[in-house]
Amino acid sequence: MARFIPEVALEDIVHDSERVVYEALRGLATGFVVLHSFPWLRPLRDLAGEPLREGEADFVILHPERGILVLEVKGGKPELTGRTWSRGGKELRDPFDQARKSRYALLDAIEERTRRRIHRGLFTHGDVVVFPHARFTGALPANSDPRILVDGPDVVMLPARIEEAFKAWARSETHLTPSQFAELLDGPPA
Repeated sequence: MARFIPEVALEDIVHDSERVVYEALRGLATGFVVLHSFPWLRPLRDLAGEPLREGEADFVILHPERGILVLEVKGGKPELTGRTWSRGGKELRDPFDQARKSRYALLDAIEERTRRRIHRGLFTHGDVVVFPHARFTGALPANSDPRILVDGPDVVMLPARIEEAFKAWARSETHLTPSQFAELLDGPPA
């Protein structure tokens, strides 16, 4: 089974949508590490000296031979009209854009923290959007692909869909050494 950071009881997860995904991710094989509700802080526009902006990745999935995936989870029934996402009549931020921004913020942080010993060219990285409560209907936007959208009926197959997403994003093989993977997870050695 995958290692979860933090390891939490399902009943302690506030949002049902994330609880469903957390439970489905338990089906990932040994070797995977799942970070839940992972916060990040970056300079605005990624320029030194700029004010900080904060964000959170709902889930970050790491594996030494697969790479990194960032999962953005949206409960309810998200809908897309033109280029505007909504749920229950209220406008939503684009979930694919949210996932992408979190991914690049995390990649930048990894490179800075490790002084580029670990950099994005060493591993596959991508993002996935999950709608655990609904089937998405309609045309997908240009910033997405069916291989990186998991909707309600497919949540039970989330581990297999995660493997598909890693393959969809793969540009080259990922083989992080044990020390590189440890540094990726825990930061540089003291």
